[in-house]
Amino acid sequence: MTRSVILYARAVVLSLLLALCLALPAVADSGDVITVGETGADFTSIQEAIDAAPEGGTVEIQAGMYTENVSIGKPLTLRADSLVIVYAADPILPVIMIHETAGVTIEHVRVRGGEIGIGVFDASATIRDCSLKATETALSIVAFGPQQIRIEGCDFVEAERGIGLGVLGSAVVEVVDSAFTGLPTGGLIGGAIGTTAFTRCTFTRCYDGLVIGGAANVVLTDVTFSNCYGTPYRIEALPVDHEPGTFVETGTVIE
Repeated sequence: MTRSVILYARAVVLSLLLALCLALPAVADSGDVITVGETGADFTSIQEAIDAAPEGGTVEIQAGMYTENVSIGKPLTLRADSLVIVYAADPILPVIMIHETAGVTIEHVRVRGGEIGIGVFDASATIRDCSLKATETALSIVAFGPQQIRIEGCDFVEAERGIGLGVLGSAVVEVVDSAFTGLPTGGLIGGAIGTTAFTRCTFTRCYDGLVIGGAANVVLTDVTFSNCYGTPYRIEALPVDHEPGTFVETGTVIE
């Protein structure tokens, strides 16, 4: 085989490989930011963007109202870059469900509608600077492993019925610099293994600030209860054969 034939065959192979690469869909790098918006964005649907995002990637939502139920089952960051409201398409389902994963962060999102605003099921997550309102439970955490959930700078806003934060299971939950306002029950905390800790939080105009299951472990640090007409907090009684949880408070203010 002459040299010219070899060079020609090599050129043909390289051309075929290049054509094949160009035909393949692009895969986002974990450092890429995928955008969602009505115009000029990668996707118009939050769920489509999440499905396309790589593990560890970021989905950035542009200003607007989005009517959909969102499911997150892999580590990523979901961030609003401006005023964003996510409203439930199906009010029976959570507006945003985080399930069976770790490393999820949600930032600057307003969640409305749905029986559950954000649901966390057997997952670890950080929820930061969000505004949450739902018909039953604004933020529901159900976890039966060593999951860790951090809630930081969130507003649980007024609702005629329902709960701001519901916790069931064994996860470690930190609630920091968050406000519970105008709710029938600010927080309902159950579980017997993990600890739910509130730091620098406020409960204002809630009928009951916190209702704590007798087996739950709860820590209050610099928490303020204002105008809670029922009780600021109460610990439910346990059957005699159950081991009680621990309750520690420091710097609690009741007004």
